[in-house]
Formats: sequence, C-alpha cells, structure tokens
Amino acid sequence: MAVEYAWKYSGEYPGGVFWLGMETGLTGAVSTFLQAAEAKSLISKGWEELDEKSQINLLLSQIRTVGKKLIILDNLETDQIPKEIYTISDSDLLVTTRNQKLAVPHVNMELPDPATALDIFLGYAHLEKKKITTNHLNLIQGICKKVEFLPLALEIMGSLSRGYPLEKLAADLPKELITRERPTCNKACTSILASLNLAGYQFSIPKTREVLCSIAYLDPDSIEPGLLADILEIPSKQIYEILSNLTELSILKQTVTGYGVHRIIQHAITFLDDPATWGGTVLKYIHVKISELMETGHYISGYGLIPHIVHIANMADKDQPEDEFPENKELSDLGGYLEKAGRYVSGETIFLNCWKRAEKAKGPDHPDVATTLNNLAGLYRSQGKYEEAEPLYQRALKIRETVLGPDHPDVATTLNNLAVLYESQGKYEEAEPLHQRALKIRETVLGPDHPDVATTLNNLAVLYESQGKYEEAEPLYQRALKIRETVLGPDHPDVATTLNNLAVLYESQGKYEEAEPLYQRALKILKTRLGNDHPNTKTVQKKYDKFKGEKNV
Repeated sequence: MAVEYAWKYSGEYPGGVFWLGMETGLTGAVSTFLQAAEAKSLISKGWEELDEKSQINLLLSQIRTVGKKLIILDNLETDQIPKEIYTISDSDLLVTTRNQKLAVPHVNMELPDPATALDIFLGYAHLEKKKITTNHLNLIQGICKKVEFLPLALEIMGSLSRGYPLEKLAADLPKELITRERPTCNKACTSILASLNLAGYQFSIPKTREVLCSIAYLDPDSIEPGLLADILEIPSKQIYEILSNLTELSILKQTVTGYGVHRIIQHAITFLDDPATWGGTVLKYIHVKISELMETGHYISGYGLIPHIVHIANMADKDQPEDEFPENKELSDLGGYLEKAGRYVSGETIFLNCWKRAEKAKGPDHPDVATTLNNLAGLYRSQGKYEEAEPLYQRALKIRETVLGPDHPDVATTLNNLAVLYESQGKYEEAEPLHQRALKIRETVLGPDHPDVATTLNNLAVLYESQGKYEEAEPLYQRALKIRETVLGPDHPDVATTLNNLAVLYESQGKYEEAEPLYQRALKILKTRLGNDHPNTKTVQKKYDKFKGEKNV
C-alpha cells in the first residue's frame, strides 16, 4: 500500500519521496539509505567513514530538499517517530508499523479478499484467468485460502507454480502447514515457512539452502553476493546463480546495491535450520574479520559489516537466554569494535543486550556481567557521560575483586578505566593510586612489555602531564610508545594515540620542533586506519591545526 501510494501521488511531492527502513531505528535506516544515495550519485563515496551522528546529519541533508516531500517510515517498531524526522518542515509522513501504540492516525491494512488474492497468485504465476481450466482455478483458490491470503506467501506460491505442477503443489502444501512449537512462528510466518519449504524442492543449485539460511542473519537491505561468497566459501558465479533463482521465486528482491529480503520472509527462514549452524557461520566470519581488523587497527575496512553487526545484535532481545544465538562473548567484541569505530548508539544497544542476557543467565555477580558493565561504562566515558559510567565501573570492580581476586588482570582493567574516568573529571588524587595499582598487577601478571602495560603507562603519563609533571610523564610515554610499536606495529592507532600525547607534552614545554613530526605521524596513521571523519582523527587534526596556528604567531 505504501509503495502504491508513493507511485500514485509522487507528483504532489516535488521535494521527493524518501523511503527509510526503520526496523532498527534511525541509525539502522541510515546505512541502507546512503548506500542507495551513493549508487544514484546523490552523495560521494566515503560516507561510511563518518560517525553515526554525522551519517544521520548527511541523511537529513538529503531529505531537507526544497518543496513538499513524502517520508515513508517502513516497519517502525518503536512507540515514537524520531524527532529528527518529525520536525522536518514541509513534509508528509507515511508510517508502516505493527505497533498499535504509535500515536498517529491508523489505517489498518487488511489481507486481500479472495478475488484479489487470486489475481496476485495468477500475476506471479504468469497465468491468465480466462485461459486456465476450472479444475486448476479451484486448486489455486484452495492454495490461496490455505496460506490465508497472505500476499508474500501468494507471491512465492505463484512464482513457484511456474515449475511445480499445480496438482502436486496443492497436495503438498497442507503437509507443510504445520504449527511450529515456538510462539514467534505466527500464522503469517507459518504460511511463509510452508512456501519456503515447498520452494526448497526447487533448489536445484547446490548450496542454495545454505545461502538462504545465512541470509536470515544479514542486514535484510544489504545482502551482498561477495559477502555471501566469502562467508560460505562458494564461488561468486554460483552465488549469483543462487540469488537469481531465489529472486525468480520471489523470495528475494533485487535492489540498487545488491539484494533484499522482506522481514517476515527473513524471520521465517530462521525456522528452516538450527541457528547454531548458519547463524553461527555468519557470526564467526564477521567476528574473525573484525578481530583481525581490531588487531591491526584497520577499523575503516570493517565499516561495510556494521549493518550486519547491528542486525545480529537486534536478534538478541532482552527475553532471549544468553546461551542462544548469538554468542554473548562474540557479540560483546563486536560492540567494542562499534565503539572504536565511533558508532556509539549501535554499540550501546549491543552492550545493553549483553548485560541483560548475562545477568539473566548467570546472576548479577558473575564475571561476565562485570565484563558487560565495564564495556558499557567505557562507551559512556567515550561520550563524556561520566555520571552514567562511574557506578557501572564501581560495580564491575566489586564483582571482579570478589570473584576473581584483587590481583587479576581483569581487576587491573577496571582500575585503569576508573582512573581514566576520574582523570577526565579532574579528580587526580583519586586517579593516581588506581593507575599505580593497575600497573603493578599488569607488570607482574602479564609481563613488562605487554600492550596492556603500555596502556597503563600511557594513561599514567597523561595524568602527570595534566598536573604539569612533565619530567615524570615523558619517560612513561616513551616506554609506552616503544612497547606499542614493537608489539602492535608502527602504524597501529594505539601508536598514534601515544604519538599525539607525546606531541602535546612537547608542545606544552615549547619544544615545537620535536612535537610537529609526532603530530604529523599520528595524523597519517589515523587517516589511513580510521578515516578522516573518525572522532579520534578529528580530535588530533584539531590539536595539530591549533598547534600550527600558535607556532606561527
């Protein structure tokens, strides 16, 4: 109905028609929209490097056109329309939603009547009503009734009938219409699942079922053939054949950026196979890929995977046990990547999910709960939300000291993080003993040249520098830099962090000739590894620009 309205009345909207898939909120809609905008040359490449706030602003700049515009919010699941969209002037909003609580005028969408359902089936079957026998017409009407006139099921069944004898299709369908045990498989889902199972008999190309099941765990608007080929280790040519076949069966749709799948179809797919098999395969691929990027500091190379990370995270709702897909440990690691990549909103969603699942599965005082609390606090600290971060760090520290012991490396991690938080608030006297204790634990347990030791050295140096203790800070920076260059490599973002800090120290002492090459090297690393628009890159660039201005005065 929304598509029909957009086509029918597009002439009344000279400012354009804008379609946003809102299943995962505004942040989830951004990536798909900007991909389509780039494909149509409406925006330039490089938008993936922007942080979430900048991406949302870019999307809004595209929508804020001259003239009246239609904004379609598809599958909005929350109770509220995002304020950024609601306040756009000279626009009409068309919302599709299953949420009856949304405070907007409702036009309930009813299922097609029998005559319309018949037309849908015949259209996808490439049949004309006047050219088919009475017996076949009765069979088709029976099929439409059995799938309860659900349009998506009718599309698949109609498409399927082009290579599936009607008599057999009508006979096989009742066998597939089995009510599933899980309550999330409702009537609509059951009809789609039955259609998919019948379509499975037409999957003549090997690996089709594996591809279809994997699609359930990818962002529904960003299904890329190359990514599927890599995940399943299938030749690209075969992947394209499979996707073309699924499109022919009306299971997938072609988009400007690849392929897409309807959310109901995607949900039904999850019942075809055990999620631990194909969901686990997708998650393992993404986790390994992101872990490699995190180790080398090439964060920018993983930006294309972010929509899929967010999609998997949204599958882990608050009522789902931790031992179900996805794995909390892997999910938490991906949340850490989103934080590093400046995707704070999506990272927070993941950490909150991990916290609730861990607490429900293992109790409030388990070390896994402390890990999620520590991660969430770190994300809040990165955003300057200090009052929200501190109690989380305090609780994580108490759990770890009690359960793991006072000298465990995880205790040192929370001590370090809490010290940095206090330092950010100017509480230097509270921060220093925490840093000193963390350093002692890490040097004793992990060894003097471990990257975590370098982190504590760097943070302790920052503390001394903040207090004007330059002579105490410099050797700590130098030692941290040496460890990081040796262990992580000369072009890692953590190396850039220490280079920047050391440059600031030299600048504070008037040692401009020593500071400038460090700034330049730090910027080169950050631009290469994180991109020009990453928050860390912008911060260092701003410092360097200010440095050059003051130096030339």
